[in-house]
Amino acid sequence: MAATLMGFIPILGKALATVGAAVGTALASPVVLAAAVVSTVVVAGVVVYKNRDGISSFFSHAWNKGKALVGAVATAVAGAVDNSIKDIKALFAKAALATTTAIAATATAVKETLDPIYTVYKLADEAGTAHYVGRTKNETARKIAHRNDPNRAHLEFVPIASGLNRFQARGYEQIMMLECHTINTANRMNNQINGISPHNKKLDIYMEAGRGVAEYVGNQISNEILNWTGK
Repeated sequence: MAATLMGFIPILGKALATVGAAVGTALASPVVLAAAVVSTVVVAGVVVYKNRDGISSFFSHAWNKGKALVGAVATAVAGAVDNSIKDIKALFAKAALATTTAIAATATAVKETLDPIYTVYKLADEAGTAHYVGRTKNETARKIAHRNDPNRAHLEFVPIASGLNRFQARGYEQIMMLECHTINTANRMNNQINGISPHNKKLDIYMEAGRGVAEYVGNQISNEILNWTGK
């Protein structure tokens, strides 16, 4: 097929040369120009007719190649789009899982914060004097921990208020530390730090919740302690 086409090109070149010569002659005679044009068309027609099979085969082959190329490009594009869709689906699946996990963790934290599962207690000597105040969600585990502490093993675990949520427990624990004067870094038997840092952003919320507990249990606590800010 390519050989046929290559054979056609010189023939067509000769025809065009004839046109060129005719154009030069036509400068002197319009009649000659017209005759040359007609002759060239006839020659071109004869050339095409004689080589019609090769020319048809060439363009047919080119058309098939073009279709194959377009098909390959379309397949590649479709594959890329399919892979992109899979990647996007995977990304959304990961995002959904992360969101679900975060929501579950938040729900657990909120539940733990609001559930009335805390107890505020004191560790007292035989005379009933408190030397330590704390809060716990598990009284049994906390009792064992204190018994294993040589500084507090001799003290009795005494619940002060139970059924508190986390806000109430933190606020009331701090109030009772101040009321019982158990903060004393010089003695490891006592509390070493405040239950709430004076710099805690939720200090007011904790103290407000703690004041509600103190009023409920009937503690006679000074306003100075009830309104402690750590300053």
